[in-house]
Amino acid sequence: MMNLEGNFMNTRFKNIKNKLEKSFLQLLDKKNLKDITITEICDNAKVNRTTFYTHYFDINDLIKNIEKEKLEELSKTFDNDKAISIEDYLKNMFIYFNENKNFYKPFLSQFYGAEYLDVILPDKIFLSNKIVKGKKNVDYNLSFFKAGLTEIIKKWLLNDCKETPAQMNKLLKNIMITK
Repeated sequence: MMNLEGNFMNTRFKNIKNKLEKSFLQLLDKKNLKDITITEICDNAKVNRTTFYTHYFDINDLIKNIEKEKLEELSKTFDNDKAISIEDYLKNMFIYFNENKNFYKPFLSQFYGAEYLDVILPDKIFLSNKIVKGKKNVDYNLSFFKAGLTEIIKKWLLNDCKETPAQMNKLLKNIMITK
C-alpha cells in the first residue's frame, strides 16, 4: 500500500513540476526573462507560489532544472559514440529541433546555450567527417563551425522552421562540404 501511495505522490510531484516548466516556457515565448515573475508562472500553471517553492528556489533554479533535463535528453538523442556521416547527423539534428521547437525557440532565443554546443555538435563529428581539415588552428575552426551552426539553428527556429529538416540539411551540406 505504501509503495502505491509513494508512486502516486512521485507522479503528482512530476506532474506539477512539468506544469511549472511548461508555464515558464509559454511565458518565455511571449516575454523577456527579466519580465517574468514567479506569480505569473504560478498563475499560468494554476498552482500557488508555495508549490513553486516546493520545487524550486527561484526562477534561475527552474531554468537550471530545465537545462539539465534537456541536456540529458540531448545526450541520449545524440549518442556521440556512434559512427555517423555528417549528412545523417545534420538530418537527425534538424528533425530533433523541429520536434522540440516549442522548447528551443524561446529558450535559445534568450539564452546562448553554449553548453549545448558540445552535446549537439561534438568535435569528433567535424573531425571524423573532415569538415575541419589539418591540424593547424583546429580549435578556431571548430569554434567557427559550432557558432555558425548554433546561429543557423536559432534563426531557423525563430522563423518557425519554415524550411523542412531535409531542406536545412541540404543547405548546411552545401555550406560545409566542399568538393
